[in-house]
Amino acid sequence: MAHGCYLMFFILSYLLLLSLAEEQRRVNLSCPSFSCGKFRNIDFPYSKRKHPECGFCLIDDCEKPVQKIQLGKDEPWFSVTSISQDQTVTLYDQVFQRHLDNRSCESFKNISLPSSPSISFEIQSYLTLFKCPKILGNIPMNFKMSCDDSMIYYNHPDDDDLPSLPPRCSLIQLPVAVSKTRYASDLFRLLTGNFSLKVRPNWRARRHCIDCPSRGGGQCLINSMGYLHCSNTESYEKNHRVNIFRFLPRVRPDVT
Repeated sequence: MAHGCYLMFFILSYLLLLSLAEEQRRVNLSCPSFSCGKFRNIDFPYSKRKHPECGFCLIDDCEKPVQKIQLGKDEPWFSVTSISQDQTVTLYDQVFQRHLDNRSCESFKNISLPSSPSISFEIQSYLTLFKCPKILGNIPMNFKMSCDDSMIYYNHPDDDDLPSLPPRCSLIQLPVAVSKTRYASDLFRLLTGNFSLKVRPNWRARRHCIDCPSRGGGQCLINSMGYLHCSNTESYEKNHRVNIFRFLPRVRPDVT
């Protein structure tokens, strides 16, 4: 009996290894790593125009001195200065930096970063601001400045002790230049358009993205309902829905 159990375990383990090897082979064939400009050996969650189904972040301008990246479909383009193996990407937001250089109140808006069950992004070094109507009065934070009809409140970057967000105020998180903390009283000099993002992809979704070529091609996308679909195959989304949420880890409720 024991020998039979061991044999069954061996067979199942062997079949699992074969399945994993086949899946990896399909990934390597369908979505090979690629180079773009100064960047080498790039792969999921990044892609290029030739293989848009291979990732959610499109990298382009490979023949130009500076490459650009789009973090999701219809999202703005950023200049990209580095891509690290630890899933960190460094960007340069020219529009945001221009607002800072012009000391414009347009600076104080959250940078557009997509977030979905498939992938999310986190600014590595950021400063939290409270943007409030002037009529609210004073808020206990280190610094404040007037901008148009609002007051901007913030603490020194080394001070993580934030008060509760007052009613009618909005919370804004913007990249901060860690090397410029001596300019804490000058918010426009403290913030920066050059910043790093931590990229957090859902790796379980990768196997479904590489099937896009067999479904008609196009980029692997996530719709507003959390379903994966290929951009060139609208009918597939209706007839073969794949709910991305079921690939996320399940948290078991505590049982008391």
